[in-house]
Amino acid sequence: MESLPKKAASTGFRHSIPAVLTLNAAGEIRDWNPEEFFPPHRLKRLDRYAQFAVASAKMALDDAGLIYSREQPQDRIGVSFGTALGGVCQAEDQHIRFLKKGTRGVNPTLALQVFGGSAHSNIAIEFGFRGVGTTNSNSCASGTVSVGEALRYIRDGLADVVVAGGRGSSAGNAYLWCIRNHQDNEPVGRRSEPFISPVRPAT
Repeated sequence: MESLPKKAASTGFRHSIPAVLTLNAAGEIRDWNPEEFFPPHRLKRLDRYAQFAVASAKMALDDAGLIYSREQPQDRIGVSFGTALGGVCQAEDQHIRFLKKGTRGVNPTLALQVFGGSAHSNIAIEFGFRGVGTTNSNSCASGTVSVGEALRYIRDGLADVVVAGGRGSSAGNAYLWCIRNHQDNEPVGRRSEPFISPVRPAT
């Protein structure tokens, strides 16, 4: 986690964080270099969220020693992926461009970049996987859900191998505002802990 100065408007974070947000911490991959994984023409169609997804899938496939080829697609390898908000940051950025420049300022491939399924779709395209392909958006549990779904696909004979995982990149200012507003409704000193049940008295 990257510590953020409470009163600083610019923090070294990829986005300029408004000082009024008073964030104490945030997490970011600060040394990300997508050119190590993608040629320029591919980057034009991949937002940060999908870049992370495809790159992490490649590292997992290489670690597992699985053979893949875009030129020789495999029908029995699928992809099960999870994300809470997909390419919401790219959508926010493009909305700002739209307000400034109108429709001509918007990336024509925006719809392909920001929808939740862009991660699993681009993984399948990049590595030649033509098996079952799905994305779930069950918030913070989406990565875990994707692993369970992958197990089900293999168990039910829909695939022999399934690439599974979760990814997100949602550090846009609008989203951070939402988190900040949510924190305003939490008791002082409490983090957002949706899966922690209150302690029940012994009976």
